[in-house]
Amino acid sequence: MKDTIMKAAVSLLASAGYGAASMRAIADQAGVAVGSLYVHYSSKKGLIDQLFKDAFASRMAHLLDLQARLPSSVDVLMAFIDEHFRQLAADESLALVLIRESQNPQLADLPGVRSFEEDLPKAFEAILEQGQRQGEIRPLDARLVSHLIFHMIRSAVYERQICCHHDPLSLRDELKTFIKQAISTR
Repeated sequence: MKDTIMKAAVSLLASAGYGAASMRAIADQAGVAVGSLYVHYSSKKGLIDQLFKDAFASRMAHLLDLQARLPSSVDVLMAFIDEHFRQLAADESLALVLIRESQNPQLADLPGVRSFEEDLPKAFEAILEQGQRQGEIRPLDARLVSHLIFHMIRSAVYERQICCHHDPLSLRDELKTFIKQAISTR
């Protein structure tokens, strides 16, 4: 039931936005009673918080797996971008919600949103620093570049979702080429 509720919430948030997505509307979209919604989520903010926590946990688990399997920090970043774009292509509504609602001032205090916004760039920063120690990433300000990477990914996805509908594979490839050329010592 939680999965059905979350899918309905994502669909409604993508089409109508946070302001228009009431708990009643989410329940109706999910085909459940409003009371059932409150069994799982204390509020609309609680539901959004969980959505961001789940998205963050999924991405961090993937990053940790890549770091365990791949010896190169640059390869880890490139593989992460591949998977990130795969996930976004699989659920374009989720991509739109993650981008739009992470910028919503009403939600900025939620732990899930903060983790997504702050801790993903920190993970990129750690990867960049490791790559610098290994000599595969040129000297750079890892904190600044990690935020640039995070926001380039966000902007590329937003650009695709909102206005231009670029081919996701070419967008991904251009982004990877740009990042790789910007950070690599090779």
